[in-house]
Amino acid sequence: MRSILCFLVISTLTVGGFSACDDGSSKKTNNNNVNNVNNVTCGDGQIEGAEVCDGTALGTATCATQGFDGGELACATDCTAFDTTGCSNNENCGNNTIEDAEVCDGTDLGTATCISQGFEGGTLACAANCGSFDTSS
Repeated sequence: MRSILCFLVISTLTVGGFSACDDGSSKKTNNNNVNNVNNVTCGDGQIEGAEVCDGTALGTATCATQGFDGGELACATDCTAFDTTGCSNNENCGNNTIEDAEVCDGTDLGTATCISQGFEGGTLACAANCGSFDTSS
């Protein structure tokens, strides 16, 4: 009787404890893989889990959907919020004429150049919000 009971306990633990196969892969698509780590990764360009955005993946969000007149919406580095520093409520921004508190507007850079901004050369542009220069080129 003891041997039957012992056999049943061992059989139950063996079958129940190892019912899912693990191929050792860490692929997220392997649903039977007990080593899977399906953590959300900020910076992979995929909006996942509680992420609001991820890199350039903004879903359907724009500056306008965030309550601004225009500009260029970005994602915060931690993917938990939108970066609206490129957005603007300046209805005149984008008309290629520096007005009011604008630093620049489209192709109107005033007298500014890359050299006047402390660079040896390059192509100066205006940021989408007309509040600063884009020196990335």
